[in-house]
Amino acid sequence: MDLFSGPATVSPIVRRGTREALRSEWSKATAESLTPASADHRLLATMLTIDPGGRTGTLRQRAGVRAFAYCIRGTVELVFGERREEALLEAGDSVLLDDPRLTAWENCGESTAEVLVVSAGLVGESS
Repeated sequence: MDLFSGPATVSPIVRRGTREALRSEWSKATAESLTPASADHRLLATMLTIDPGGRTGTLRQRAGVRAFAYCIRGTVELVFGERREEALLEAGDSVLLDDPRLTAWENCGESTAEVLVVSAGLVGESS
């Protein structure tokens, strides 16, 4: 190791088998990070995989975050916002959330659902 080479760089590639994942058997859902581990991400991509009948808890993010979600597979119900608005998304549908601080996803279909969520404006962004 070269002491003068500076901090090690993080690879921009995240391989399927090396993703950081969080599985909840209670909710029947898995969240996988699709972006490399780093302390200064302003962009975060997460794959949600939700079994039939499963749901996420309410996902909380800090103010100022915007998110785009794309339903890759299955049918999910999105509950979002302070007023707990509901929207049904099927494979191929997408949604832009200007304030995703209070969101929850539920698989209301009969097969596994996958949702790609991309958030911008995270840690390190100046206000």
